[in-house]
Amino acid sequence: MVRSHDQRLPTPRDPVGPDGQCGFHVIQYQKPDPSRDPYRFTLIVKGPYGEELGRVEKAEGRPGTPIKVKSKLPDAIEIIAGNIDDDPITFSYRGQQWNTNDNRCSTGGYEDGDREVDCGFTCRLPPVPVCGNVLSQASVLVIPPSPNMFKY
Repeated sequence: MVRSHDQRLPTPRDPVGPDGQCGFHVIQYQKPDPSRDPYRFTLIVKGPYGEELGRVEKAEGRPGTPIKVKSKLPDAIEIIAGNIDDDPITFSYRGQQWNTNDNRCSTGGYEDGDREVDCGFTCRLPPVPVCGNVLSQASVLVIPPSPNMFKY
């Protein structure tokens, strides 16, 4: 089901060197019994070109305690739930910290027992091995054709 608050993840903003613009989609599930149940989150991490870098399904956490989400990025993304369902969710990555009230995120309201969030952030891209060399994902390898390449 597509909800009106769902948006596409941020597109790359001309990644420079090893840094780029990544994003993630989060589903926060409401707690059945707020006095004792933990929060549950699904998080899908996307790279600057929309490629999936990692995912965690229904990870559990307590208010104020970080959930660390590992992906193909070199560092984990941390999610911290507030005390009640309507509190903002706090995120951190490589010294950056923001929450669902920040302009980096688009946050929907609760619908059918969950709310969905899309956020963008600056990320350090993992290196990609190419023929024994390591290039960042933002690099492009161009090999010009030789004049004799197609002569037989």
